[in-house]
Amino acid sequence: MKHLPITALLLAAGLTAAAQAQNPLLLQPRDHTRILEQSYELDPGAAAALANRYGNLYVNTVPDGPLRVRLTITSRGTDSLKTLAKLEQIVLAETYENGRVRIEPGAGQQLGGMELLQGMSIQMDVEAPAGHPLALSLIRGDLHLDTRTEPVDIDLKHGSLFGNSLLAEGNSIRAVNAVCSFDSITSARLDLRESEWTLRAAGTLDLKAESSRTDLASVQTLRTDTRVGDLHVGRVQEIRGSYDATKMLIDQIGQRCVLSGRLAPAMEIGSLSPGFDTLAITSFAAPVRIQTPEETVFELDARVERAELTAEGYYTLLAPKQAEDKRAVRRYHIQPETDGARMAAPAGVIRIDSRMGAVKIKKTAQTGLTER
Repeated sequence: MKHLPITALLLAAGLTAAAQAQNPLLLQPRDHTRILEQSYELDPGAAAALANRYGNLYVNTVPDGPLRVRLTITSRGTDSLKTLAKLEQIVLAETYENGRVRIEPGAGQQLGGMELLQGMSIQMDVEAPAGHPLALSLIRGDLHLDTRTEPVDIDLKHGSLFGNSLLAEGNSIRAVNAVCSFDSITSARLDLRESEWTLRAAGTLDLKAESSRTDLASVQTLRTDTRVGDLHVGRVQEIRGSYDATKMLIDQIGQRCVLSGRLAPAMEIGSLSPGFDTLAITSFAAPVRIQTPEETVFELDARVERAELTAEGYYTLLAPKQAEDKRAVRRYHIQPETDGARMAAPAGVIRIDSRMGAVKIKKTAQTGLTER
């Protein structure tokens, strides 16, 4: 091997620096892009997992055919040859476990392995056949999901989620520091942390939320465990669960509501359907406000400790059933009546057990809450 004299190396370096000084464009970084595509034949009904930690994930549903994945890889650099060489190292990594394929961006080992992916932007576009369950994982990106007829498992951190409809039973979504929006979900378990969630319509939801804001326009059955945040429900047929330090607003209850709350702002219920069955609330330092339409018939049984219960429109019926002044406990009872005549069989029962939280029941002509 021939070695150049040190003077020759210094001369070459000087010429390179001079050329760059005369042409500043050589020093400016430019975007370089590579497209990588791959198709996968899936067994009938087999699940597929897709993950991306370096950009967005777009999933479109197709009737049938193979699973198609397209990566758009972008890297920025001043040296085109080196940047393109790095792009060539990016691959679609495949792993198989329990009959399921997992696909995600990977890298070869010649130029640093997985460290190459840091600083690259990788968009993953997927055409997923309808008859296959999916598991989707995304970090720091946007996830767009087309309508799916098979179960979907989603794990999202520091990003956003926009979905059409999940028509299957048994979906699962976990979101951390994310903004999520869906049109409709048949059934799902939602685990939210420091996130915002908007859903137009749902069948059955199992909601666990912490430091999150959740807006559900219409739900058939809702089981909730919320801590710190906001939960707004439009119309719900049945709701059960607990809320701690959560602002709880419910526009209308169709049949049944069983909730326990503590250390929370006033829970507001805008309306009870005329045929509702049960409204049972246990609260500690969590006031309760209930609006009842004029046509709603109910029986009230309430226990209030270190707080007051007021009932606008029911003055002639409301009186302490039992006063235990030493413990500052009061019990109230309202018998059902309509048009001045008591009903033999009440349409619904309201049971309230409140400690250190005021209770207000108001007869009103309006339906739902006027403001959130």
